[in-house]
This record gives sequence, C-alpha cells and structure tokens, in this order.
Amino acid sequence: MSSYVVATFRPASSILQANEIWICPTQFKLQHMSITTLSKNWILLISTLIYLGLGAGALSAQTSPTLPIDFEDGAIDYNPAPFGDAVVAIIANPDMNGNMSDTVLNINKPEISATFTGISMDFATAVDLNAGTAFTMKVWSPRAGVTIRFKLEDAGNAAIFSEIDAVTTVASGWETLTFDIGTAPTFDASHMYTRIALFPDFGNGGQTGGENFFMDDIEQVMGQMSTMPTLPITFEDGAVDYNPAPFGDAVVAIIANPDMNGNMSDTVLNINKPEVSATFTGISMDLASAIDLSAGSAFTMKVWSPRAGVTIRFKVEDAGNAAIFSEIDAVTTVASGWETLTFDIGTAPTFDPSHMYSRIALFPDFGNGGQTGGENFFMDDIEQVMGQMLNLPTLPITFEDGAIDYNPAPFGDAVVAIIANPDMNGNASDTVLNINKPEVSATFTGISMDLASAIDLSAGTAFTMKVWSPRAGVTIRFKLEDAGNAAIFSEIDAVTTVASGWETLTFDIGTAPTFDPSHMYSRIALFPDFGNGGQTGGEDFFMDDIEQVMGQMLNLPTLPITFEDGAIDYNPTPFGDAMAMIIANPDMNGNMSDTVLNFNKPENAQTFAGVSMNLADPIDLSKGTEFSVKAWAPRAGLTFLFKLENADGSKTTEVDTVNVGASTWETLVFDVSMDPNYDPTASYTKIVIFPDFNAAGQVGGEDFYLDDFEQFQTVAPDPVKLPIDFESATADYAPAGFGDATAEVVDNPDMTGNTSAKVLTVTKPSGAQTWAGVSIALDEVVDLSPGAVFSVDVWSPAAGTPILLKFEDTTSPPDGNGNPSIFSELEVPTTAAMSWETLSFDMSTAPTYDASHNYNQVVIFPNFGTSPSADETYYMDNILNVNAVSIDPDLFANAAFKLYPNPAKQDLNIDFNLPLSGDLSFEVMDMMGRVVKRVNVGLRVQGDHSERFQLNEIQSGAYLLLMKIDGDYVKQEKLIIQK
Repeated sequence: MSSYVVATFRPASSILQANEIWICPTQFKLQHMSITTLSKNWILLISTLIYLGLGAGALSAQTSPTLPIDFEDGAIDYNPAPFGDAVVAIIANPDMNGNMSDTVLNINKPEISATFTGISMDFATAVDLNAGTAFTMKVWSPRAGVTIRFKLEDAGNAAIFSEIDAVTTVASGWETLTFDIGTAPTFDASHMYTRIALFPDFGNGGQTGGENFFMDDIEQVMGQMSTMPTLPITFEDGAVDYNPAPFGDAVVAIIANPDMNGNMSDTVLNINKPEVSATFTGISMDLASAIDLSAGSAFTMKVWSPRAGVTIRFKVEDAGNAAIFSEIDAVTTVASGWETLTFDIGTAPTFDPSHMYSRIALFPDFGNGGQTGGENFFMDDIEQVMGQMLNLPTLPITFEDGAIDYNPAPFGDAVVAIIANPDMNGNASDTVLNINKPEVSATFTGISMDLASAIDLSAGTAFTMKVWSPRAGVTIRFKLEDAGNAAIFSEIDAVTTVASGWETLTFDIGTAPTFDPSHMYSRIALFPDFGNGGQTGGEDFFMDDIEQVMGQMLNLPTLPITFEDGAIDYNPTPFGDAMAMIIANPDMNGNMSDTVLNFNKPENAQTFAGVSMNLADPIDLSKGTEFSVKAWAPRAGLTFLFKLENADGSKTTEVDTVNVGASTWETLVFDVSMDPNYDPTASYTKIVIFPDFNAAGQVGGEDFYLDDFEQFQTVAPDPVKLPIDFESATADYAPAGFGDATAEVVDNPDMTGNTSAKVLTVTKPSGAQTWAGVSIALDEVVDLSPGAVFSVDVWSPAAGTPILLKFEDTTSPPDGNGNPSIFSELEVPTTAAMSWETLSFDMSTAPTYDASHNYNQVVIFPNFGTSPSADETYYMDNILNVNAVSIDPDLFANAAFKLYPNPAKQDLNIDFNLPLSGDLSFEVMDMMGRVVKRVNVGLRVQGDHSERFQLNEIQSGAYLLLMKIDGDYVKQEKLIIQK
C-alpha cells in the first residue's frame, strides 16, 4: 500500500467543502470534493506540486554545490554571486568543441568593470583537502594570455583565504587550467574553505564592448604541496618552497651559481642590494618548524661578497612574534669569492634557548645603504653546528669563570672589559670588571648584565659589591631590572669612602621606593659616578664580587603619614635640585611631633622643585578626596602644589593652595576632586608636594617643614530647618546673638527633663538691651502647611520669664529699625525655674501672622522687655512645629524600592513609590556608617517615581542606600559598587 503525504490547504473561497489533499507516488485524491469545484488557480497549484515531485512523495529544496561542479544538475543551487560589475548566468554551452557539457557558467565582464570583477559560489560543506590541493577547470576565454584567478575562502570569515593564478593559452576555445592552491603563500590545510571565487582577466578592467568568459567542470585533484625549508638549506630541492621574502629594497632570487670556485652547488640565493636601499636591506625565510637548538646554537653559511670587510648579519626570530629574536654579525674576509662564515647565535645578548625560532633573516652589508650601482651577494648551504653556548651569570658574580658569559653591555659612552685585577690590595681576585667613564660621557654612563634567571629575593634584598674608585665621595648606583621589561626596575645608591683602593659597598634594594618583591629582576646595571659627566681625562672604576645578602625590607608608608615610625621607609625623594630628609622638629609651637620632613629649596632650585613619597598601597578614595598637610614656611603667601600619581605617572591629579603664616605651623587643605583631571578610579600610589611652586629658589635657599599628611572626607552639611535639635555635627546653626546677648551650641548642662546631648545657650549679660536675643537663619522656609503651633524646650533661671518667639522673612524690605518688615511673633512666659519645660506658641494668634509668607529665620528673645541687673543664662532646644506629624515607617513597609543595576559601576537607577508627598533625599553610607554621597532630590508628590544619579566618585565596595522624606529615614537597600 502506498504511503500518503497529507497537505492541508485553506482556500479563501467558502465554496469548497473539503480541504484535504492526499498525494501518493502514483495518484492524488480529493476527499469529499468534486474536481469541478476547483478554481483554475487550485488546478495550477496541484499541477505545479506534482511537477515538483510531490507525486514522488516529497518536496525537496535545492542544495548547495559540492565538488566536482559541472553546472548540469537542476537540483543544485550553484548560487554564482557576481561582484565588481560582473553579469553572471548558467547558460547553454555556446561552443561544444573541446567541451560537450550542455550547460556552463557564463561570466560577462563589461567594458567598465573593476579589475577584480568575478563571481563567488558557496559550497554545501568545506573542501576536503585530503582529496587534493589542486583544482582543474575548463575555461573558454576570448583571448590567450588572460589571467584567471582561482580563490578559496572561509565563507564565515573572508580574511581566511588562499588564491592562485593561471594564464589562458587558447583564444575563443576551451582549455583545462590547473590551480594548485597548496602552493599559494597563504594556504593553510587546517582552514575550512567553504567558498570558491573566480576572477576572469584578473588585474585588468573590462575591455571595449565587454567580454564573455565561460567556465565548466571544476574538479579537485591531488596537486603538489610545496614544503617549507628545514636546516640545512641548500637551495637545490625543487620540491621545497624556500620563500625568500625581500625587505628594505632588496631584490631576491634563487639562481644558477655564478661562481663554482669554492662552492660546487648548482643553485644559490642571490640578494641584490640596490644603490638606493635601506641600511637593513635583506631577506627572510620561514622554516617548516622551529629550530631544534639542542643540535647547536651556531650556524655556518657560504657567502660570496663583492668586497671584503662587509658585515653580514644573521638573525633568527619567532615567525609568530617578531619581538622574539636573536642576531649576530660576521665580517667577510674575501672579495668576489666564496667563504664560509660562522654565526654563533648562542652568544648573542638576546639569545634564549627556550624561544621558538622559526624564521631566518639575512642582511648583506648590514648598517650601510646601497653602494653606487648596487651590489650582488650570494648565499648558500646554511647549516647548524654545535657552537659554544656560554652560560649567563648567576649570583654571586666573581668574573673568574671562563665558561660564563658575563656579557657586560656598556651604555652612555662607557668602555667595558673584564681584565686582570690591577690592585690586589684588599681584593685578591685574579679578574675584575673594568668600567672606563671617558671625559665626555653621559651622567648615566654604565653597564648592564643579564642573569641566567630572575633573582630569588627570598635569599635577601641587599647586595654587596667590591668597588675600586679613583676618588672618595663618588656615587655608585646599583639597579635591578626585568630584562624583558625595562620599565620594571629598582635602584639604590651608595657613596665611596676610599680613593684609589678597594672597599665593599652595600646596596639594600629592598629600601628603594620602586622595589617590589613580586617582580622578576633578571638584569643588573651599574653606574659609576652617577649623576655626573666624565672627569678630565676620563676615569677607571673596577667592580668585583657581587653578592646577595639578607638586607632589611622596610615598609612603605600609608596614610596618615606622621614621620614618627622608624619601621617605615618614608622614602622622601627630592627633585628639581631640592634636598629632603626627616629631622627632629625644629619648632614645637603648633605641632608637637618629634620628627618632621625637612624640604630644602636651594638658591637656584628649579621652579618645580619638590619631594615625592611612594605609598605601600593605592589611596582609598572612598575615604575622602581631601588631604591636609601641616606646613611650616619661612614666608606667607606661597603656593603649595599637592599632587597624586599612579605607579607609571599616566594618571595624575593636582591642586594648590596658599599659606597664610610665616615661620609658623599651619594646616593646608587640598581637595583633589576640584582638579578636572581627577579620576576616582585611578590607583594613586605616590604623593608629591611642591613648596613655593612656580618660583625658583630664593637667595641663600630656604627650609620648609612638612608633617602629618592626612586624608579626610568633608560631608555636605545638614540643612538648618525645622525641627532644630542642635544635634547635627555638620549643620551650621550659626546662632547670632544681638543686643549684647551671646549664643552658642553647647553640651546640655541639665539632662533632667531633656536628654539631648546638645542645646543652644543664650547669655543675656547685665545691662543688655531689653530686646537682646539670638537669631538662627534657616536654609529652608518654615512649612506652615501642617499648622501654626510651635514648641520650644526652654531652661530658664526663673519662672514667669517672658520668652518671645519670632519668625521673620529676611528677604522682605527692612523697617525703620533695619529689621525685616514681614514677621510674626508671640510671647509666652516660663512656669518653671532652673529646669526644662516645653513652651507652646500658636502663631496663628499673633497679630501679624500670615501663613502665605516665607518665614526663613527664627528669633528668640529671653526675658523680653527687660534689661537684667545681673548676667542671665538660658538654654533652648527642640524648636519644632507640633502640628507636623512624624512619618509612619509602616507607610513605606510595602512600598516599591528597586535599585538597578546592582552591582553598579557608574550610574544607579532607583524606582520607588511614595505613599505621601515630601522633600526627598538619598544617602550612600559605607559599612562604617559614614555618608559618602548625599543627593537632595527636592519635593516629590505621592506616587511612583524614578531617579538616576552617578557613582563615579565612590570606590568599589558594599554600601547602604538610604531614602529620606523630610529628613526622616524611610527605606534602605544594600548597594554593591564594582568598578
């Protein structure tokens, strides 16, 4: 029985009663439907389905092509995609001579078309290169001598491709061209080539009138994959692709040997160095694999040079990383004849046997441009031999072992050699290191030595070295570096005490500012008479016996910096001709510290003279952006510049201030967040200060003293508004006494009846004005919407004392006495003596009360209308609107409050619901309870809201975000900040 495929159709016409069609291999049947009810469109559809093979039981989509491609199969979508102005079609074969195919690919290259005009076709699967790397294709070209480019690429990554050319030999006729893609420079058998591209007449634009090209029968054959060279390299093997790649103007070819005398090879490498060419002109050759250095570190090469005395540079490098290389020179001794040169790469300074050297480069007449008329050099028979791999030194370094390559590399004009010890007194070594510092030499002249491995700092951070100096008082600088990264270093100085004799100097590198025990120090550098140029006639210095000892690793400072701890290396480093040291405090007035930092700015010091200190850890900017420094300066009105830097100096922030005192201690404050370059994400690890910045040193020089570098955070002050309880540490209540009265916020002297810690005291002295009192300016106008009844807690020395409470609008025009013309006041007497009581003032009963006014100042007159015969002291507290109802936290218990993203990086979004209207603010509080950010949003009405603010200035860590309404806390959520 035949199987049926059910196809369901739902025609728009409602006439049809059935909608099921069964189609089987031999028949189709309409169930419950007369054929007469079908529209012509339905009949056409069914006919089409049958034609497409539904009668065979399936509806099949066309597939992409696979090799071979013959353009004959109608079930395959060959998908030729034109580019560069090509017009493409699969057409009937227009020329059966030499190709009997029915259909072929036609590429029309119009008259105006790109040089790269062609087509591409995607394969169903990647080409299986195991089946061969060569491809044949029948080509019909209107002309002979036309270049046809054949290209394979990764359809998913067009940067992965390989291409090869072939040239037609027949005009207006078929021929078969072969394209061996395995010989292409970019070919890689591991790549997934899933697209083919064809370029007719590649490299040329379209011909007049345009041209048609026909392609057919693309097939894969085995081909010949040329191999890359391995050592030895003879240039004789036709199966090897020696791939000599020229650079620096060189012209290169493998040619017949032009001179059989001394070299019987048939073919050799020819490098032509033209007249105008670079000093580094040469060629490179990639090898099939990295050189096996266990077979030797030296290489021999036959060289034919037109001149003797020519430098030939031989270089090996990592083909995947040109920064990894080693090179060595040899000099020709024969003119116009063959000789064998040896290059022991194992003795090169940068040689590392662990590296994967997979490329050879050759530089004829290295260091010189081309000679007149240009020159030919011939090379042949590059072979690997054992050579002599000298060992690099390890500590201790004695300069006695002939099997060690001490490799002292001079710099800054130094002349260096290992010589017989010229002075056995105090040092019985046979050989020592000699550094000659010539008369004309750099201040940093010296030598460096690479070590076999990084120094094991667990064995000690100090180093001793025997030194012979021609003079006493000479600075010898000792430096450690990472040989792979010269930016990682640490250095320390010592001063000679003996002239023309040996002594042992100690260099405790662990106390150097940049020392880091985690670094890999694998190079030593030595600088004789550091900081000075050469002396007249030049000088010789001798060094010997460099040894590692334990030393003392001092701790670097952290803030605050007091200069009192002997276990800390404060490392004050002066610059700009300044001098700095830690000394006993010369002036205890205003600063009781025992020790301080002395900064001396000499007479002609630089305008930027200063002192820097490295810190143990980056500054935690969440603790504040403000820094205070105690400073003692000889003159007032001087600019002090304060600067923070990261480890490499790429991030800096600086701010300045001016001192006001002369020859006295004062505290200077610097807020680095005021600098536009301030970056809260930077890791600042260095403090720099510049006393008397931008001024050269004064006549005779000057001393400055610095102490107590501290970090702090200024929290935005709480606003002064009702209710006033005098408890805020940041609110500036600024009580202003008048009429001879004085006022200030003090500790509560009587906790009975009022447990507040702080209260306002008003003193009305004997003979004070009858209207003496105190005023407090408000940051916000009094909110009279809840009502006009206010209360004040009062402590009075006597009962029956009149207390006048007044609210003023200070923005109103003054009256005849200079007071605001808009005000409301009410008097209430005390009922208790020398104890706390709460007085109530219903301002709505005051004659001048007007709820529409903007009252922004509170005034209290104790014992109003009386001038006392003796001093009177009053205490006030808790000035509030008693009609105002405290916010019930339960209102917010289920109110929406969402932070996102959380963790946050720079921006924070807050979605929330307000059950009531009010003045909204947010605070970010760290886990120590310190407010690190406050955002006053302002009045928000009842309902849903969203707010957004930035966290740039806050460091990574855990925090609480608090929401407040009218200053009362109502909601909180944990916030994580991750930079």
